[in-house]
Amino acid sequence: MWRNKDWMALDIGGKITDGPTYLTSGYTIENYALLSNIEIIGGTLVGKDIALSFGTLTNKFDPFSFDYTVVVPSSQTSIDIIPKAMSSRYTSLTVNGIAVTSKNPTTVNLFLGVNIIQIVVVAPDGTTTNTYTLTVTK
Repeated sequence: MWRNKDWMALDIGGKITDGPTYLTSGYTIENYALLSNIEIIGGTLVGKDIALSFGTLTNKFDPFSFDYTVVVPSSQTSIDIIPKAMSSRYTSLTVNGIAVTSKNPTTVNLFLGVNIIQIVVVAPDGTTTNTYTLTVTK
């Protein structure tokens, strides 16, 4: 951490009793518990429409939207999910409770009916968490 010029820990005069606050250029602790993208192999992630000052981007991944639909063919028995963390400083990253690594695929078996997949990202403080829920429909 001391070699990374963008990393800093603050403890303002002993006022923080539950540990330091981690900061880096333009990031807050919440940003460490976000994904920058979710890639699906074997299905299609239905994205969000993102309004911008110059127009709208359609069907895109939005790190601040936490519920998505994944469409798969009815014969599909599994999909590979590749969660991509916004920061390498996350504490943990899980897919359905199983620890995974950012940018690496993990296979999720699909069953008949609706499948719910949860991707949980935990920030360095160990308590700031975001959960992305994927509803898989056939």
